[in-house]
Amino acid sequence: MGVPFTFLLPPSAFGDPDTDDGLTFSVGPLPGWLTFNPATATFSGTPGAANLGPSTITVTARDRDGLEASTTFAVAVVSGTTPNGPGALALAYPDWIARYFSGRMLADERLSASAWGLDADPDGDGRNNLEEYAFASNPVTEGDALPVVLSRGGDGQLWVSYRRRTGDARLAFHVEVSADLQTWQPAATVLGEPHAARIDAQSEWISAPVSSPAADTARFFRVRVIY
Repeated sequence: MGVPFTFLLPPSAFGDPDTDDGLTFSVGPLPGWLTFNPATATFSGTPGAANLGPSTITVTARDRDGLEASTTFAVAVVSGTTPNGPGALALAYPDWIARYFSGRMLADERLSASAWGLDADPDGDGRNNLEEYAFASNPVTEGDALPVVLSRGGDGQLWVSYRRRTGDARLAFHVEVSADLQTWQPAATVLGEPHAARIDAQSEWISAPVSSPAADTARFFRVRVIY
């Protein structure tokens, strides 16, 4: 609130197999404080106190053949200066896990390994509670969408995109690459800083451009969480 906002629509938002086929963009109704420049695919504006809360925005891309695709995301206006600033609605792990388990369960240390501990995986989806917390997903719902997505933009650029929790300075996210799933190293990013789009008061969507491997080599990407 009260801070200028700028968001460049990431290339990973839409893909076109015709790499030389330029896309044109249009948007649905926007909140009064927000504008969209279709030439640069950039949103900008400065929200005020009257704009607190989330807004849903739909972007449509059209290619030269008239084919269209749309995507929808949310922009949330919160009090404070930055997602991790003093006005952010921070939710620490103990508060977050208490939303899903009763006080009686949380007081039972025997359930730490199977239910509410950082390493527990109560919904059996292969992601422990720390990962569920970091990627802002539900620890007791197995059907959550994948928090990390690998995609290629219409220009051929490779992107690693993921949802991450904001407001907890102890969380750190590192995009890594491996050739054998054994040895991992930081993935070299290009085109500057990753793009960030606010989802709600607790999370944002990150799109990080990464170097594409050679055509005849296999590469694996992951987002490692440190807490």
